[in-house]
Amino acid sequence: VILFALLSVYGMMHGWWTDKLMKLWKITPCTDCQVPTYHPLEGGLKHYVRDHVWKHIVQRHIWRTALWTVGALLVVRIGMEQLNLGVLTAEYPFWTLVGGGLLGLIPESGPHLIVVTLFAKGAVPLSVLLTSSIVQDGHGMLPMLAHSVRDSLMLKAFNLASGLLLGIALFLAGL
Repeated sequence: VILFALLSVYGMMHGWWTDKLMKLWKITPCTDCQVPTYHPLEGGLKHYVRDHVWKHIVQRHIWRTALWTVGALLVVRIGMEQLNLGVLTAEYPFWTLVGGGLLGLIPESGPHLIVVTLFAKGAVPLSVLLTSSIVQDGHGMLPMLAHSVRDSLMLKAFNLASGLLLGIALFLAGL
């Protein structure tokens, strides 16, 4: 609950900053966007559930989500037992924070589970979890990536900078 509250407040602040910086730096979004219209005459809950939820999410993505989850748990388990991952994260906490931010750049939520699991096991501090959570947007980036690679990369850069800014501040505060 605390994580969601922090991310909500920080997300609103980050959105406000981003809008201000884009105006200040004269960045115009969507200069290369092509926004197609999908089934403009087709509508309704039946279509949404059948095509988007069942055919797309359940049939195409549920197994990937399960594999990412199992894979992330295995990476942490093997890493903690065989590679002394707990020792590495304790010995290099700042680089763990940077790594968590970089891991968040992947437009999938699965890798983020590694950071969540490490936090749950007490192997990384809150600053690492928050950094990764701010940068990570799961599948939410994929539709934007399809419309504008430029804007997607720019957004990821803003998110990484914002996540590292808060993460480093919390890291220096001992969190």
